[in-house]
Amino acid sequence: MPIFSDAFTGVLGAANAVADVTFVDAIPISEDSDAKFRQYNEDFLYTDYKISNSYSKSRGIYMGGITSPLPFQGNSVAFVQINSPTLLWVCDWSAECAGAIPEIPNPTSNIAGWILLDDSFYLGPVIHGPDGVAPIYTMFGRYVYGNTNPNTLTIKDCQFPIPPWIDAGNTERIIPENKLKQGISTMTGGDSGGVESDGVMTSSSSSNAQFYGGGVIGG
Repeated sequence: MPIFSDAFTGVLGAANAVADVTFVDAIPISEDSDAKFRQYNEDFLYTDYKISNSYSKSRGIYMGGITSPLPFQGNSVAFVQINSPTLLWVCDWSAECAGAIPEIPNPTSNIAGWILLDDSFYLGPVIHGPDGVAPIYTMFGRYVYGNTNPNTLTIKDCQFPIPPWIDAGNTERIIPENKLKQGISTMTGGDSGGVESDGVMTSSSSSNAQFYGGGVIGG
């Protein structure tokens, strides 16, 4: 397979002519046991794909300044938990595909405990590529979920999303607890080994968030 035709030889001169090169096909993905891509037989191409998961926990804690001139248990501010924690998961995605309608996230969660609250879909106009034949589809959307039983450690309810061409079974998607380190977001260094709980730091935590029932925290 020539890289340059004979026409380029006359322009560049014989001394600068580029010899023909034969390309050898690489190992197909299907024969590469290390590949983490899904196999597609369809004739299409993703030209853009973005997906992100965001998680927001409301711990139901009210912060109130002390109106009395005397401090409360030595502090000027009190914290009261008025309800058990709630957790929201928002999935934002956008997809553009040439040649076929893109695969998009299913709004029905396959993880127990997540209830779909809202789902929105936005469809762009179908246009065609430079060949005037291949259709290009554009979509984006947002899903909002609530959790029936939020974990005390929020990252246990979080997962990385992946685009549709990645093999989900061969990709790590959950944040291990040992990735939580002190000294990264604060000026003090070191790792206390503590795990974040609802308003306190504990040595370990894996159960559901404790409901204080209106009690005062940190007293």
